Amino acid sequence: MVEWAVYVAMHIEHGPTRRKVVSSTLHQRCADWCDDAAKTDFLRRRLGVPEPWLDEARAHWAGYNLW
Repeated sequence: MVEWAVYVAMHIEHGPTRRKVVSSTLHQRCADWCDDAAKTDFLRRRLGVPEPWLDEARAHWAGYNLW
């Protein structure tokens, strides 16, 4: 469901607020999408989430999953 939360957030008109909400959602729900190629592709290609935002969330999440 993270992809639909991001879909809604990507429609926020104010750019800085949009980035903050999308990034926060990606960080909080990274476990739901980062290992799923289809979801990641949907976020990037269909929703237009910039790759650096996805990379930032993955890096943050990886810091908590060192096993």
